[in-house]
Amino acid sequence: MFNNGDGLAYFPPNYTQAKQSDDKLQGLRVNRADGLKLYVTTMPKDLKVGATLYRNHNQAFEMVLAKESSKRIIQADLCLTDSEDGVSLTITDQYGHQGTAAIVVEKQLASDIEKTTKNIRKQLSKLGSTDFSAREVQINTEQMWFMPASLLNGLRREAVSALEAARVNDYLRPTAWKHNQDAVYPVKHLSFMGNVANEQAKAFYTQHGVIEIEDTYEKNGITEDAPLMVTKHCLRFNFNLCPKEVPGIKADPMVLEIGKDVLKLVFDCPKCEMMVVGANRQV
Repeated sequence: MFNNGDGLAYFPPNYTQAKQSDDKLQGLRVNRADGLKLYVTTMPKDLKVGATLYRNHNQAFEMVLAKESSKRIIQADLCLTDSEDGVSLTITDQYGHQGTAAIVVEKQLASDIEKTTKNIRKQLSKLGSTDFSAREVQINTEQMWFMPASLLNGLRREAVSALEAARVNDYLRPTAWKHNQDAVYPVKHLSFMGNVANEQAKAFYTQHGVIEIEDTYEKNGITEDAPLMVTKHCLRFNFNLCPKEVPGIKADPMVLEIGKDVLKLVFDCPKCEMMVVGANRQV
């Protein structure tokens, strides 16, 4: 689905001869999107029918990322205490990581304790540009000292930096997952569709009870028709060739040529609800 404001990019016909990188990839902006019909302000002259367009800007997706709900916020508690020659601030995140910063300050009693307390909590709680959000702010100093906002802001920034460093240092890589050594694979025989291509894969299946394993399709040299893929992605519908959608079109098999191989795409759609595509190889 396209959206108003999407960005599209394409390679012009002569991009391989372009001397500058800026000339190799061109783009345009979607002014209005009406389903699969797109309207642009200016149509580039070198954009020809059949050119492949790439969407390099999804306006709807970017708008979702821009919302506050997409930002990861870590709850943290802040505690202001006295130090020998000033005050210190300790920030503890919800996972137990801690960062502490201290500053030297001349301790002067606040003339208005209520106003000073409110100002300290306000300044220490300003974590908006960080990954943290203040959950609780404690002031455990012996007395309510007067501290200017600039001093509190610097103390808060240093404590946040210390917490971020502590989170990096305390990080423990998750232990490697170990599979159940006693698990039994549900089948005893694997055809080439099991895609077993190396000895390590064979050893794994043998360990879990498989007694007969064929090589993968690329190695076993099968020349007769063989199913290669089954998918619910309907190629006919994608190419506007579905008999249900386009009257008069016959549901003949489609063919894909890859080198010397010819892949015949066989469609099975008894109810026209979901097209199942199988690929068969022919040499």
